[in-house]
Amino acid sequence: MTERVIVAPVTIDFENCKVHIIEVRPYITIRNRKRYIVSLQLECMGYKSDRFTLDVENNEELKEQLKVEIAKMKIFILSGKTEFFWKAR
Repeated sequence: MTERVIVAPVTIDFENCKVHIIEVRPYITIRNRKRYIVSLQLECMGYKSDRFTLDVENNEELKEQLKVEIAKMKIFILSGKTEFFWKAR
């Protein structure tokens, strides 16, 4: 059985930030449930995050996890902890 990799270089606006979705890779869990590994990068308030992954079951779970990650990024930036991010061009 071959694994299919879905490459989705797409940028969307979400919660006043840009979300760069780099790759989406499906997999089947041991309990036979389909899940996805989403590689992405956030751009918010003039800063970019490093690339990171989220493990999600569907679009709704992706939206909920993105809300959390964006909130954390905004808190870091507003509190002056910008050394964890890159300046966006």
